[in-house]
Amino acid sequence: MPSVNELIAYDAAHTRWGGTAAQEKRCLYGIILNARPHRVIEIGVRGGHATAWIALALEDAGRGHVVGVDKWASPNSPYELCYPAAVERLEDLRLEHRVTLVRMDSIKFLRTQANGSAEIVIVDGGHSYRQALADIRQAVRVASRLIIVHDATNITDVNRACKDVGGGTWLYGTPPTESRGYWIRNVGPAPGIEHRKSEGGDR
Repeated sequence: MPSVNELIAYDAAHTRWGGTAAQEKRCLYGIILNARPHRVIEIGVRGGHATAWIALALEDAGRGHVVGVDKWASPNSPYELCYPAAVERLEDLRLEHRVTLVRMDSIKFLRTQANGSAEIVIVDGGHSYRQALADIRQAVRVASRLIIVHDATNITDVNRACKDVGGGTWLYGTPPTESRGYWIRNVGPAPGIEHRKSEGGDR
């Protein structure tokens, strides 16, 4: 299995189909490693960059599996190329045993999942307000510990979706003046996550 430094080097040499910044991937790695979940659901895989960091965190924690869900668009779309790229990345890094990739609409998939069936749900799929709100609402039901929302495409609408989903407090929220960021919401015991208020943090 790769070390953290080896994965950093791999990412630097294989940048295509990436959408998550280096510091964001390392932050995600730290959260997953500290929480040591048995099951993670990742909505929005693209080229598998963040997926590999989740899988490495699970490997280093000694347990856990991540289910990556993405439609990977339709045949003849450039986005279709992301699926084989994700498979290749995970195989290159020898992390495929920690990952199941599911080609499916996110809402259809989440509706098949039982309440609290994954400790952590990561939402980084469709970035419109409507899609983000629908994904987050399902994530609130499915996650038993943490919901992590990431956006680097349409932060205004995703920020609004986090605010409008209601029913809880976001431990951290990126200010809407930024161009990308994370929102983290605790729905159960989650060691190592401090309550951090920011302009977009308390909903």
